[in-house]
Amino acid sequence: MTSAGDPVLGDQGEIVLDSAAPTIDGTGKISVNGKTVAQLRIVKISDKSALTRLGKGMYSAAATSVQEDPLGVRVRQGYLETSNVSVTDEMVHMIETVRHFESCQRVLKGYDAMLDRAINTIGEF
Repeated sequence: MTSAGDPVLGDQGEIVLDSAAPTIDGTGKISVNGKTVAQLRIVKISDKSALTRLGKGMYSAAATSVQEDPLGVRVRQGYLETSNVSVTDEMVHMIETVRHFESCQRVLKGYDAMLDRAINTIGEF
């Protein structure tokens, strides 16, 4: 089961284990005490527009867009998938963008003041 309590699916349906210490190899085979007990169901979605959002990070796909046993997929046991975004890098980029915006805003205010002065000076003559 996932941490949210949802079942994990294998090739034969829902995976139920009697051991708390299974091993999973790179192809997704699940073994307990050296004996293969299940195979993770690994699929690739060929048409991502066919996905329907279910909420809480879950999606449903039409059967026609699911490709069974995609090539080049590797399963890693004990790893936690993380975001492909570095929070510190993105904060630095955001601060740079805000500062750039502020400097452009100051330039525009300067042009506005210059035009205001020019119009008012010309209007006096």
